[in-house]
Amino acid sequence: MNRIRGYFIAMHCLCWLIFFSIPALFVAGQSDSTNLLTLFSNSAWLFFLVFVVIFYFHTYLFFPRLYFRKKYLLYFIALFAMAASVIITSPYDRVARISHRNHEEMERKFFEKALQQPAFNSDAQITKLLPEFRTGLHKHKRLRFDIISAVLFFLIIAVSIALVVIKRWQEDKERAAKAEAEKTKAELTALKAQINPHFLFNTLNNIYSQAVMHDESTAESIMKLSNIMRYITDDANNDFVSLKSESNFISNYIELQRMRLGSRVMLDFAINGKLENKVIAPLILITFIENVFKYGISNKEPGTITIELRAYDDSIAFFTRNKLYPYKNNLESTGIGITNTRKRLNLLYPGKHTLTIKEDDGYYSEHLILQS
Repeated sequence: MNRIRGYFIAMHCLCWLIFFSIPALFVAGQSDSTNLLTLFSNSAWLFFLVFVVIFYFHTYLFFPRLYFRKKYLLYFIALFAMAASVIITSPYDRVARISHRNHEEMERKFFEKALQQPAFNSDAQITKLLPEFRTGLHKHKRLRFDIISAVLFFLIIAVSIALVVIKRWQEDKERAAKAEAEKTKAELTALKAQINPHFLFNTLNNIYSQAVMHDESTAESIMKLSNIMRYITDDANNDFVSLKSESNFISNYIELQRMRLGSRVMLDFAINGKLENKVIAPLILITFIENVFKYGISNKEPGTITIELRAYDDSIAFFTRNKLYPYKNNLESTGIGITNTRKRLNLLYPGKHTLTIKEDDGYYSEHLILQS
């Protein structure tokens, strides 16, 4: 924050230095200009102070607090007052005047030059030219409209308006982005809140079935469920978790299913590749696994289920495959299923995922690729 503020101050100082060089350029370009040190006179400081005060008052007070709050009358009164101050003080004209020689110096130079010329060697000739000379001096000294100060005033106001409008546009854009991020976060929280009860409901049903049948693996199933609950409670609340943690969670879940199914289902489950230093959205794969065990198992005939998780250098691939049973196609899903998973993928992996779902030769397959 201090670094940004320092950069901001430095840029303002640089811009004002460039602005202050404007009268220097004009004065330096005049043939009868005096030494540029005269730019550090009171008139020069008045030139600088008038426009600095106008700029900051308009930028931080009048424009944002009057115009944007629809106090248009007060704003235009303030604008008129600032314009009047520029007309009255004529800041640039005061700086320009110091580049001209003063009256005494100009009169002395005139008479010295006149006396050096034979044609104007008499008092009569000099007296004849003196009124014209004084008329020229009077014309130079009389009050005139400072057009350059007026142009600089409108330039300062235009720059001020542009800066305020751009700043407000950036702030609105940042607020919109923050609101969108908060909305996305809220949506993800709601989606995960829906996923967890769905998964726990199915798992508890499975353990209940084991307990009713007095299955000896019930205690081990409860331990597996305990590990799963711990993962959901401690890790799954994060936006991303390590791929190793997610794979352990999947393994525990599949082992629960293996205990329940026994030998009537051939389960081909594999985890390959280097899982270290990779992250994944928690519970993003569980819906596919649940569907495999829900729709890929039959009490009438044996089946085969394939589940594979593979980690590559730049991506994570997940694949499931199961046999289709026509009489299960009309079953209603009790969870949010694939629709929910697609929403999470779009929110967490925008443009960085590919989901392919196929039905081919009596088999149903899902192939998901997450780019790192």
